[in-house]
Amino acid sequence: MIRARAEAAKSIKRVVGRNMVNKPHYGWTQESYPEREDVAARFPDAAFCRQVHGVVIHYADRPGFYGDGDGLFTDKDGVMLTVRTADCNGIVLWDDEKDVVMVLHAGWKGTAQGILEHGIALFQKRGIKAQSINLFFAPSAQIGRASCRERV
Repeated sequence: MIRARAEAAKSIKRVVGRNMVNKPHYGWTQESYPEREDVAARFPDAAFCRQVHGVVIHYADRPGFYGDGDGLFTDKDGVMLTVRTADCNGIVLWDDEKDVVMVLHAGWKGTAQGILEHGIALFQKRGIKAQSINLFFAPSAQIGRASCRERV
C-alpha cells in the first residue's frame, strides 16, 4: 500500500505537476468560502467551481470560475485544478500519454450518482482507454471514524 502510494505520488508529480502547486490551507468551510473574486486573486492560476454534490464535470481551458460542478479536467499547461474536501473524497485521474488530468469532489451524493464513472466516460470520449487511466484517492472519512445520519 505504501509503495503504491509512493508510485502514485511520483506519477502524479511527473504528469500533472505543472498544474499543481503547494498553497497554504485557508481553513475554508462551506459557510466561509470566499467570493469568487477572492479565490481568483489569491490563486490566479486556479480553475474552480461551486461544488454542489453532483456529477457535473467542466473542461477547464483557462484559470477561473466554472459555475456549479464537482469536477474539472484539462489538458492545458498552467491551469491549476482545484476541489475542496472535508469528509468527501478528492479523486485525481490522469493519463500518462495524453497529458490529461481531472480532479473530482466525490461526496456521498456524487458517488451515489456516479461522478467517478462519469469522469471515466469523459476520458474515454477523448480516446483514453479505461486501462490507461491512473487514479489517486485522497484521504477522507472512513467507517468507524465518522458518523452519518440515518438517511445515508
